[in-house]
Amino acid sequence: MSQGRLILPLTFLTMKFTLLDSIQNKFLMESEIRNILNTYFRDVYETNDYFNFRCNYCGDSQKSKYKKRGYIIKDASGWYYKCHNCGKSAGIMWWMKTNFPVNFKHFISGCLKNKREDEQSQKTEIPVYKNIMTQKKTAHDESSIIKTFKNIMKFDIAVEYCEKRKIPKEVYSKWFYCESGKFRGRLIIPFYNDKNKIHYYQGRAILPGIEPRYDSRKGSNLNSIYNYYLVDCDEWVTVLEGPIDATFVDNSVALTGVHKSFDDELMNRFTKKRYLLDNDKDGRAKSLTLIMNGEKVFNWKKFLKDYECDSVKDVNEFILKNPKGITKLTMDIMNPYFTNSYFDKAYFL
Repeated sequence: MSQGRLILPLTFLTMKFTLLDSIQNKFLMESEIRNILNTYFRDVYETNDYFNFRCNYCGDSQKSKYKKRGYIIKDASGWYYKCHNCGKSAGIMWWMKTNFPVNFKHFISGCLKNKREDEQSQKTEIPVYKNIMTQKKTAHDESSIIKTFKNIMKFDIAVEYCEKRKIPKEVYSKWFYCESGKFRGRLIIPFYNDKNKIHYYQGRAILPGIEPRYDSRKGSNLNSIYNYYLVDCDEWVTVLEGPIDATFVDNSVALTGVHKSFDDELMNRFTKKRYLLDNDKDGRAKSLTLIMNGEKVFNWKKFLKDYECDSVKDVNEFILKNPKGITKLTMDIMNPYFTNSYFDKAYFL
């Protein structure tokens, strides 16, 4: 099962103590481990606390293919490998390096790339000394905040919240939860770019008494559009208000609120865009303005009538309530309900 030997300099071995301080690199490590398990193992069983599969050292029982005693334990202080048959144990990075060196090299390369990009982004020239000090303070504060974000799979309250809202596990398993500090009691929804790097995040309160309901990353010139780098710009891009709703809609982005400017220069990237706003007073008012300007907007009234669903506020509520059991709004489902006809304005009054 081993991919062969890979000689790495000592610096790669000592890096393991600092690599996983970064959320970006933790996500990269988890992705690489999932890739290894999906490629080289069969019948991998996963819970919130561990992966279970046949040990790659001893092979487990030779008499039964169903016995699996190898585990990757998702410990908060650091993941590690343990076999309850042969007793082999190792830190997760050592397990990856010694057994799957090609994957380990890919992981290390990704970490170094993240480091270079972070360093490059910090080389902005600001001539005023006061501004330099402010920038350093902001970077330090941001780093302190990010360290409070923990893997969501460790927190039942956050997992149950996502499951209750029928958010797909493959989506929410990449999110975080914060139990202390500025974002305490919030589900952290990261906004990934096409390199799996987080460029923004939104904190959504899920504990009672946490105000405001939403709190996001602070800073100027930040791209706060969810899925911005992950959609196909050659197809219709559907614009929604919230990231959770966007998880249920094909090829969609979210503006994180109806009051964000639809004229943001970033939106010029999408030459074929249409709007599916919330089915509430603010959403209908904005839809009316858009349709009067010739933009395509989603007709909730016709849609809900055809799908025999009571009035709902947004896409997620439709997913939870619709009697047909629809779990995602595909292009085929949505296309008939977008309109830019002046005569349909009555539906939005």
